[in-house]
Amino acid sequence: MPEEFEQYVEGIAFLDRYEIVRILKPFGPIEPTRSLWDQIKIKFGVDIHEILYEACEDYYSRLPNVNIFIEIKKIINRNLVNIWPLSLKKFPKTGSRVHVLFSGDVLFKENQLILTLNPPRIGHSRRYYRLLSSERFLHLKIKNSDSLDDNQKSRLKSLLLFPLPLAGRTYKFLYAKSNILYYFATSGSDIPDDMSIWQVINYNLPMELNKSMTTAKFYSRISLGFSNTTPTIIFKPNEIKHIDDVTINEHCFTDGCAAISLAAMKEVAEILGCKETPPAIQGRIGGAKGVWYIDPQRDLCENKWIELRKSQIKYKHYLNEDDVHLRTLEVLHVVVPPTKPGALNSQLIRVLYNGGVPLKIFTEMMNEYAEKIKSEVIGCDNPQSLIAWVTNNSNIMRNRLEIFYNHYFENESSDDDCDLYVDSESESYTMSGFPDNPSEQCIQMLQAGFTPSTCPYLARNLKSVLSSTLKSLFTKFRIFCCWDPRIVKNYKNSPLLALDPRIKSSFDVNNQTIDDLLSSVKSSQIESKIQEIILDICFKDMETPRGLYDRWHKLQSSEFGIFDKQSIYLAQMSAQLIDATKRGLTIKPNVQQYDNEVFKKLPVPYWMEKEDNYKIRSKSKQEINGVHFGVKGIMDSLCIEIENEINEIINNKGLLVAEKNADPDPHIYSFWNDEVTRAQKMEEDSLYLDDLNLIYTYSSQLVQNYKSKYTQILGDQGENDEQLLSSSTASKENEECKSVDYEFLRNFLNTPPVEKYRSKTFKFLKDRRSTVFESKSDPLAMFELKLKAASLYLSSVNEKLDEQICWVIAFRTLCNIKSQMLESERHLVVGGPRSIIDEVWQALRIDEKWLKLKKV
Repeated sequence: MPEEFEQYVEGIAFLDRYEIVRILKPFGPIEPTRSLWDQIKIKFGVDIHEILYEACEDYYSRLPNVNIFIEIKKIINRNLVNIWPLSLKKFPKTGSRVHVLFSGDVLFKENQLILTLNPPRIGHSRRYYRLLSSERFLHLKIKNSDSLDDNQKSRLKSLLLFPLPLAGRTYKFLYAKSNILYYFATSGSDIPDDMSIWQVINYNLPMELNKSMTTAKFYSRISLGFSNTTPTIIFKPNEIKHIDDVTINEHCFTDGCAAISLAAMKEVAEILGCKETPPAIQGRIGGAKGVWYIDPQRDLCENKWIELRKSQIKYKHYLNEDDVHLRTLEVLHVVVPPTKPGALNSQLIRVLYNGGVPLKIFTEMMNEYAEKIKSEVIGCDNPQSLIAWVTNNSNIMRNRLEIFYNHYFENESSDDDCDLYVDSESESYTMSGFPDNPSEQCIQMLQAGFTPSTCPYLARNLKSVLSSTLKSLFTKFRIFCCWDPRIVKNYKNSPLLALDPRIKSSFDVNNQTIDDLLSSVKSSQIESKIQEIILDICFKDMETPRGLYDRWHKLQSSEFGIFDKQSIYLAQMSAQLIDATKRGLTIKPNVQQYDNEVFKKLPVPYWMEKEDNYKIRSKSKQEINGVHFGVKGIMDSLCIEIENEINEIINNKGLLVAEKNADPDPHIYSFWNDEVTRAQKMEEDSLYLDDLNLIYTYSSQLVQNYKSKYTQILGDQGENDEQLLSSSTASKENEECKSVDYEFLRNFLNTPPVEKYRSKTFKFLKDRRSTVFESKSDPLAMFELKLKAASLYLSSVNEKLDEQICWVIAFRTLCNIKSQMLESERHLVVGGPRSIIDEVWQALRIDEKWLKLKKV
């Protein structure tokens, strides 16, 4: 931190200090002024953030040709108000929790590191976070390691090992996996207890007890402390039983699995909030990892115990009464019954085919799936049925959960899983209620009462969801059930083939142990040597060509079959590379170079090109006179069959789709027309009709300006359905389009100017600034918003679908108008469209079963 900052941030919490450093120069764009510092000095927490937000807004508003919305979105996390209360919060020792995380990006450029800091986010709980506080960690993502040569990588690694001073703290390198670096604050003005990197590692993984472990396994075992886990019950030392594995003919039949008492599992279920006691869980306890299950043949008394088998223990630790964290069962996943049939990937399908399962079986199952799709969607105009179909086929509930949780969560991967980060909806879409994906749009419009036979915009989105669902079959053959008898009874197993002699000589082996390391360097150099080894292993792991050999295997086996000698060699190489880092294996450069020369020129089969491009190729490129060239094997045949089914379904005339020139929605039209009719009859407020005309004039102008803007950005795409299906979603993701949407949303909310209204109806309408943020509590403002939304819809309903501004700008309001008009027609009919307030709707939109699954 620059010295001139110190006097202003003295005594400020680290979260506040971090934000100041991140946004002000040299990390951020804002030049600190005396006035700004004087404001910061007397504030804390969220108030400091608001001052910084205003400074950023003022800074970008002064720059020419800069989109304020995009720049502010990059630098400011508007949800920090939810993060501040979590900072340094004390959680109970067991149960789910979240943590505040600090992160950034590292770029190696011109022989030096460029550090960019990210806004604070929330992270899932991990053992290291619980032991040492997540706020002492800094996660840095390497942005360009793949493009560096060996000399540059060597220089990068040496720079990454230097201590990093930041916001009054000193961070040192601790661990790395993939391209994520974990730094730990060993000291700082706000840290009462200094802690070395050696102490951090030794606290959870005692090196003296594990010095016979290889450095490669040591690297892998550290990662267990960075798994996403939920701490549950704490066992007493006498409740932890160490038992042997079950071994027959030197084969372990209990690898990674052991029993847990029913009483203990019930307690786990209670802590996790499960409605039922799970039969099994995946977890960690001390230095052990694996699966624990309830043995139905064991005692079902109230005693609490857990068994640890030798195959589960990955490292040793001291049995100390004070080390509660080593006796805490940490749960990664709860075993639940499957919610849908299993699926087969391309490897399994080819194995089954070569094992005796005929192509006919797969095509029959595929046709059954296609017929199921047809029966559920084609010809259907029932909102409830269509909602159920979209929900089941688009994983919408899971997506909602990811958005809900990951709106605040850091994107990091662990050794077991990856927190799928879904970028939160932009501010414009949040304000208008416009969902940023077709599946969500379909569901909310159907729940409001729209139908595809009368609403072209809904019909287009439903068709898009149907197309995406079917196209996903090219990479995920979800239609094939793993345990279908037709597959199982035809399959003939093959004996396990011996390891190809070339495999063993293809790798260099590193058998260096922790003991070898400790005895080879001075005690003062041990910490730095450990850091160096961890980072070096991480880079070797990133360079391991797992994906390359897997791709070569697909190419070779597609061309020559899976029993071809070279196919078997590539399959066995791929298997070796999966855990090569943990075993200390590094592929020899000359081996990879030779294999590259042999396999790089293999032709790409039809099905793999489908998988690569994830789109339907034009028929002109694939067939001449109905004959497909280059089509070999079962995968190519299945892809052609699937493509034919998709084309038949997408072009099926039975799919209820409203004509693009369909009449306006009768309910939205009635809402507007009723007000116009009422205004024409009003003698006491004759100017109300003039105000309605004013609203319609502004709406019409907004539609024309929007159309002009989008034409400039996207060009005239025409009315082709296939173009709309393939390009509309991608274009909406474009930041420039989002910026236009945001600009027009603000115009929509702020026009017509309040002072231009002349009628008594709008006499008491509040100032526009109040309307934007307080309209939910102002009935008059809400009424005006509905009028503007209805007029906007009627002004744009005859435009091309991508130019119908009304949905992007007033989605939530239009859905509310539709549902309320329908409800007024049906009176007390139960089960109609939703018309509850948005806050209640948000609480009800995720099924309980999904919330239960997410708790762990």
